[in-house]
Amino acid sequence: MGPGPFGTMLLAAFGADVIHVGRAGKGDPAADASHQNSGKRTIRLDLKSDEGRRIVAQLAQHADIMIEGFRPGVMERLGLGPNEMLAANPRLLYARITGWGQTGPYAQMTGHDINYIAVAGTLSQIGRDEPTPPLALVGDYASGGMMMVIALLSELRQRDADGVGKVLDCAIVDGAVTMLHGALATAGRGRHPTSTELLNGSAPFYRAYRCADGKWFSVGAIEAKFYANLIRTMGLADDPLMARQYDMKHWPAMSERMAEKFAERSRADWAELLMDAEACAFPVVELDEIADEPHLAARGMAYREDGQIRTARAGRVMGEAAVRIAAAPPPGNDTVAVLTALGHSSEAIAALLAAKVVAGPSD
Repeated sequence: MGPGPFGTMLLAAFGADVIHVGRAGKGDPAADASHQNSGKRTIRLDLKSDEGRRIVAQLAQHADIMIEGFRPGVMERLGLGPNEMLAANPRLLYARITGWGQTGPYAQMTGHDINYIAVAGTLSQIGRDEPTPPLALVGDYASGGMMMVIALLSELRQRDADGVGKVLDCAIVDGAVTMLHGALATAGRGRHPTSTELLNGSAPFYRAYRCADGKWFSVGAIEAKFYANLIRTMGLADDPLMARQYDMKHWPAMSERMAEKFAERSRADWAELLMDAEACAFPVVELDEIADEPHLAARGMAYREDGQIRTARAGRVMGEAAVRIAAAPPPGNDTVAVLTALGHSSEAIAALLAAKVVAGPSD
């Protein structure tokens, strides 16, 4: 539900022609209605039918990349595994995105984002008093979807040079281990290595604080000069407790003192005081506020359209506007158009629709 749709949304945002194959019949509401279908064409097929599987095989014959997110062995049982698909299209990159990967003792086990980053060692480093799930951002999206896109683009370049297709084993647990590389360099101090202890919210100068209005403010004043600017602007420069920035035994008391101070003013008041103070301090913006955040709005990254907040694609050519991510189409929106492009006649498509082998947006 996460890494495949997210990774392919990124590819679509950068100009790839992505066809999302959803289920005909009962469908999959979570996948079909996902914002992550933005910018894609979408069709609906019954993969339990011979004709539905033949249509997927047809699509693979014309594709550069095929991505599937089933448990290992499912695509083989459908007759749509990598051996069959690469035999029909030797230039195909066949990407398999899973939590545990295609091999290893956990490959057939169920799991979710929290489990993959737990086994990778990543979850142990997130949170102060107990491991804290970071939504699905670290596992599904960063370790899964984004790592998959990096691998695909690298292999696509190689494929264009040698004409040889490949099967890619993209595992979320692998990506999460890769992302630990920096933390491992300083490992050895209990649950958190030194660098993570600094960045996990334990340090009074690297965490978020609640303001008088219940909203939050982030502080990231790691360097001495930024810390000095922070406590001076907050009126804490003469407080002896705050004098020794890296005296860890005083961090709990320092955090409590700063929490008391932040609770005296609203988030807007602190923004006015701190954002121009070179203190690495900025408001914590809520999701429903991002379209009004001045920096995001100026860069065109978040905006309102048709009563909804939408986002743009990260990464742009200098001097050009941000590329907006298109709205997600209805599931099955392009079924007829895609089948027509594959050479199916209107009569044949009508028969497939009637037999519920394929489905359009209103079926």
